[in-house]
Amino acid sequence: RAAFRQTDGTFELTATIPANTVANVYLPIGDIEKYAATHNGEAATGVIQDGFLRIDDVGSGTHTFTSGAAKR
Repeated sequence: RAAFRQTDGTFELTATIPANTVANVYLPIGDIEKYAATHNGEAATGVIQDGFLRIDDVGSGTHTFTSGAAKR
């Protein structure tokens, strides 16, 4: 299950990964030099690929991801 919303340049994704599985999550990051992304409120890390941040091996459970322009 997944739901998303986009407001004022911020993208938010809530995803539920089924038990005993892992997922790769792709977040749009816009400007590669100025993006910020979080996973459950902590800085998210991953691989930048074709305008997305790919976060590998997200475990089961409900997760909230955000991406958007970095606050300065």
